[in-house]
Amino acid sequence: MGVHTIFFSEKMRRNNKVLLFFFMTILNFISSATTGTGSHKLKLISVAVITRHGDRTPIDPLPDENEQFWKASLEKKPVSGFAKEMFQRYESELSDLKHKLWGQLTAKGCYQLRDLGSSFRKKYVNELKFLPENVDLDSIKLWSSGKQRTLESGQHFFLGLYPTKFRDESIPIVYPTTFIQIPSKNKEKGSIWKDSNLEKKYQTQLNYLHYFYSSVYPFGPKFDNYHSVIDISSTLFCRQHHIPYSLPIPFPFPVVNQFHILANEIQSSVVNSMSKVTKKSIYSQFFSTIVNTLTEAKNNKIIKFSLFSAHDTTLLEVLDILGINIRKFGNPIYASNIEFQLFENTSSGEYFIKAFFSGKELPIFTCGSANSFECPFEKFSNLF
Repeated sequence: MGVHTIFFSEKMRRNNKVLLFFFMTILNFISSATTGTGSHKLKLISVAVITRHGDRTPIDPLPDENEQFWKASLEKKPVSGFAKEMFQRYESELSDLKHKLWGQLTAKGCYQLRDLGSSFRKKYVNELKFLPENVDLDSIKLWSSGKQRTLESGQHFFLGLYPTKFRDESIPIVYPTTFIQIPSKNKEKGSIWKDSNLEKKYQTQLNYLHYFYSSVYPFGPKFDNYHSVIDISSTLFCRQHHIPYSLPIPFPFPVVNQFHILANEIQSSVVNSMSKVTKKSIYSQFFSTIVNTLTEAKNNKIIKFSLFSAHDTTLLEVLDILGINIRKFGNPIYASNIEFQLFENTSSGEYFIKAFFSGKELPIFTCGSANSFECPFEKFSNLF
């Protein structure tokens, strides 16, 4: 009796496994038929990534900034043969070489971008087998804003994506870089920044923060408008990333947090106050470069991976183009990234885009499609 029971139980388990497999197969078939984008129909064509640079030294140091600490954070950068060659080759393209200390990529920032590049290698080389194991310069593109920290960030990203052992000796130490202007100035945008009504809107919070600032730095740089809030918030953010090694934070945590909250509020208010014409004049050049790069990849099937090494404001502008509420989203941290995947539906011949923010799928609300997570490439190309 016991033997029959054991045999029957084992047989039932085998049957249950078969039934479960059959059931899951049916579900997958129904899902594919419903969406029309089953995995057997999709082919990844190209990937474009916009990343914020890594950890940096403050751009607007506070009066008591510890220069020795920040110098040390630069001197600890990983030793790499490309640094000298990189600056010699691109010196004329960089707008901030005169700033030897402030606004520069730290050792921590170098490793953040290398780690990010490594994670993309794991995904696109090891798992998806989309990119070749060894670097092929014809299949990748690197773009950078004209800042030293973004140029370095892009180079370190590719050192993570393709460490030296995966590069032929004929490959240059420094990845060929195309520089792109990321305009942030516009007459209407400038007038919004000077709008007295905007300042009145935040006057209570400004007075509150001004009280704490002036009590700590009575002879420090003038704190007179909301530009000061954004600058101070940025510097406090730098310090917070290096606790306990940097100088102590000069304000109580609730005050520091209020600086960050108000800075985000002000930036999002300025963006939301801009007309579509103004946004187009500011955003279109950068976004058009992304679209043109993906279009080239779509047409020649050669460019598989493009990296745009940029800034937090760049990511916010792209998020705004996608219809994301940047006030709720907050300021992107170091090494944050937006990833666009270009797919071809091999059954219909149509192309569409999927978006991700630091690995999490992102809706493209402005696409106007029934499925906001899949945007037809034609519509994506005309978002701006």
